[in-house]
Amino acid sequence: MGFSRIYTGMHSLIDVIGGVIIGALISYIHWHYGIPFLENSYSNGLWLPYAAPVFGILALLLHPDPKGPCPCFDDSIASVSAAAGSIVGNWMSQQFNKSYNPVYRGWTGFISRMVIGFLVVLIWRWTVKTIMKSNKTDNVDPKKLEGKSVKYQISRTDTKFVRTVIVYGGIGWLVAYGIPGILFALLQI
Repeated sequence: MGFSRIYTGMHSLIDVIGGVIIGALISYIHWHYGIPFLENSYSNGLWLPYAAPVFGILALLLHPDPKGPCPCFDDSIASVSAAAGSIVGNWMSQQFNKSYNPVYRGWTGFISRMVIGFLVVLIWRWTVKTIMKSNKTDNVDPKKLEGKSVKYQISRTDTKFVRTVIVYGGIGWLVAYGIPGILFALLQI
């Protein structure tokens, strides 16, 4: 991944090394402090499903604008939304599905779960994007486009921002709770 960022000219070697160091530090902190905190919050905290999306949206609103065309903000929207959705889904799984234990059904069960889950995520993504697609609201102010390539840039007030939050937050929730905790429990697979 780091090599591809250097190869495409999106980042320098120093950027990639810094990203690896920061990622390793965040992973260490999450492993030693975040996981115990979340496990305690899943069982004791009613605030978690509200705080995760609010914190995520605030982080996105404070995200600095890139100097040039870059998918950085788009990727941040998707990542933060999926993380918030999965935190909410994991919390709901701890609260509501304590009695559901999936039965091991061999390779056929595994493959059927993968195919069904994949199709549900694709249907979710397509449905939300289709419902929320509007050319009027996806347009950016033409004055902001002068001399810039804005292929990847999303305005924070744009419907595309809201649509991306809903799509990827929904995917996080579906993968963490909606598909295994509701759909698979109903289908008994």
